[in-house]
Amino acid sequence: MTATGRAPAAIRAVPDGAGTHVDRLHNGDSETTCATKNCAVGITCPPKQPTRVPVRLVAAPLREEQYEAHGICDDEVTNNMVVTSEPLTGNALVTGGGRGIGARIARELADAGMRVAVASRTADEVRAVAAEIRGAALVGDVSRLEDVERWVREVGEVDLLVANAGVVEYAPEAWTMDPKEWWHVFEVNVLGVYLSCRAVIPGMILRGHGRIMITGSGASYAPGLTNAAYAPSKAAVGRFGEVLAKQLEPYRIPVFVLSPGLVRTNMTEGHFPPVGPWWTSPDSVSRLIRALASGRFDALSGRYLHAEEDEPEQLQHQVDAILANDLNAVRLRR
Repeated sequence: MTATGRAPAAIRAVPDGAGTHVDRLHNGDSETTCATKNCAVGITCPPKQPTRVPVRLVAAPLREEQYEAHGICDDEVTNNMVVTSEPLTGNALVTGGGRGIGARIARELADAGMRVAVASRTADEVRAVAAEIRGAALVGDVSRLEDVERWVREVGEVDLLVANAGVVEYAPEAWTMDPKEWWHVFEVNVLGVYLSCRAVIPGMILRGHGRIMITGSGASYAPGLTNAAYAPSKAAVGRFGEVLAKQLEPYRIPVFVLSPGLVRTNMTEGHFPPVGPWWTSPDSVSRLIRALASGRFDALSGRYLHAEEDEPEQLQHQVDAILANDLNAVRLRR
């Protein structure tokens, strides 16, 4: 299988002398377990040499694919990229919004003018974010139907869904992993996304508008991964997003799957050198979501987007080429 996109890519994992592990947690209140000492969670890398895993992305220049890691450090230094400034209106629901990237997305959307509801299992965190942005705090479990349906009832009309909540469980081998832990990853990462979409779509169809953003991952297609639950769960989410985009096409409700990239967090801190090209600006994903929410990229519904590589300022000039060459999508080539 080849991932049709912008470029051949590589996963860069830099050893810390005892094995490097790339965190993929993107829910501020998610659970993590790891069987390896001094490990965040994610991919186990060789202890002495950096690991570079090539990924063929058709018809585009070479780039580095970077995995998302969520939960932003307060002292994170961002780059000087131009910030998207589209004013937005309406109601947004951000799951996994208690901290990290979810909280940054909530702040960005509120700053743009949207009324934002943040959902999370951790009451104190989600209430703090909601108070900061003068939004609504929704406490509950994204994998529970009754909680998700209650959230949507409390919000009312949801114009934008950001299905960001997720979890990763780590075990050395698939056959040693507790089946309940393995399945829990799918309950949150896949079922949670499905339940969130299922709850908001009827209202969007009825009102004739709406947009959906789903947090995906390069783990959904990159070869050489060792994570037995997270990678396949993100593959399922990516495919679900593309199928959902096709189903909602007649209703003109765009669906986007996007990866935030490798962000400096308390989970990744100490596992990578502090300076290097592998880090992604923590504001990249919030800028991209703000741009997607504006409607100017609706033609790319169903495409896989990367927060660092698909910056709005450049992406707007690539729309025609992406559509003409079927890029930013996972395809089987023979």
